[in-house]
Amino acid sequence: MLAGGNDAAFRRLVHDLLAFGARLREIRDGLAALCGLSGSAYTVLIAIARLELEGSVNITALAHHLNVSQPFVTTEVAKLVDQGLVDKRRSPEDGRVMVVRMTPSGAERLAALAPEQRVINDRLFASVDAETFEVLRNLVPRLVADADEALEMASRAIDDKKHDVA
Repeated sequence: MLAGGNDAAFRRLVHDLLAFGARLREIRDGLAALCGLSGSAYTVLIAIARLELEGSVNITALAHHLNVSQPFVTTEVAKLVDQGLVDKRRSPEDGRVMVVRMTPSGAERLAALAPEQRVINDRLFASVDAETFEVLRNLVPRLVADADEALEMASRAIDDKKHDVA
């Protein structure tokens, strides 16, 4: 990641990605607030809506889709169930699996937000053309996987350092 013998361009990229991520989270939280949800609950509800288009949705599939833990998804789904936005029941095919689906109330809440969401998303990605979108769509999942591996490396280094100090 050195350009011209230094890492200035790399550092700029990392700082810009951090800034974009922070703004993305703020936008998500703002949209969530418009429909009376926390940012994480909104993300789970949107994911359920999208995944339902492909078939039944379970906790494991949601966690995988969102790149988060199953306990996190379970907690957020419970909040959505309590609000009547999601229904959760055992799969008829496999009683060990919990299947979730959006209720009509959940669908109405997202539908009411859709026009505002569309305008905001269009502005958020205004400088991204179709070709760049395809590049991002293929690159970002690989960056997430690389980040997972880097996080494991960093965790091991921190653990090693703690053992050296002790």
